[in-house]
Amino acid sequence: MSHKSLGTLLTDSWSFFQKHLAVFIAGAVIFGLIGGYLAHTMQKTGKEISTSMMNSMGVNGMPSQEKMQKMAELTMKAMQGNDAAKVELEAMGNQMEAMANQIEEHMDDGTGPTPAMTGKFAGIMGKGFLLSMLISILAATYFLSIAVFGLADIGSVINKTVSNVLPILGLWIWIFIRTFAWIPVIGIVTSIILGPRFIAAPLHLLEGKKSIFDSASMSYSETKGKWGKIFGNMLVAGIVVWIAIAIIGVVLTSFGTTGGILLAMLVQLGTAFLMVFGIQLARTVTK
Repeated sequence: MSHKSLGTLLTDSWSFFQKHLAVFIAGAVIFGLIGGYLAHTMQKTGKEISTSMMNSMGVNGMPSQEKMQKMAELTMKAMQGNDAAKVELEAMGNQMEAMANQIEEHMDDGTGPTPAMTGKFAGIMGKGFLLSMLISILAATYFLSIAVFGLADIGSVINKTVSNVLPILGLWIWIFIRTFAWIPVIGIVTSIILGPRFIAAPLHLLEGKKSIFDSASMSYSETKGKWGKIFGNMLVAGIVVWIAIAIIGVVLTSFGTTGGILLAMLVQLGTAFLMVFGIQLARTVTK
């Protein structure tokens, strides 16, 4: 049994990625824009509700992102011995402490946020989380469809995505149960030990048209004794991809909202490449 080296896997994955770059970029734009818009909307809505809740208690001046960034900058200057920064940081700390005490007083005397306001906030955040999960599942199925079938036109990819999103969701739920079910007992160790063994499950489900349970079982059986190769290769590939994203991200974040949207698309492309790499690796370890 011959296995491809890490270098060969990365090269083959990159060649495949470049060959199908158009459909990968299309997916990154679609899901990056939707995900970015959702995140921006949830952040804005959450801020508005939080401000309303604080105003109802007579508390003003909630810490903004700019203020938190300012505190981080002052902390760095204070650590370098800047006395003026220490004084300003202490003053900001006192303001936040006074605000926290004021909120605590309102909570203690029963004049805090009403159950209706709290329920509204929780409901909106919950819907946002579910929508984010849905987008993630759709994006993953879209990229997996390209990686498995080698599709090069967006119409075919979308058709495969629509027809396979529920089976992929079911497979992930089943794998989650098998790998994370013991978390209350032995923690995340089980996911690290068992998770890599299911790397070929999407390949069997989509290409082999196996059932959810058969796909998971086949992958687990075929990868016996190959945990180290799978985990090691995926770890290195992940580090390479996310270092590249971090470096480019530093530049993108300087462009404000536009940069944030571009960064979201870049993250989608990084995820897509890792899925291609995972499928390439799965084909190798199951031969």
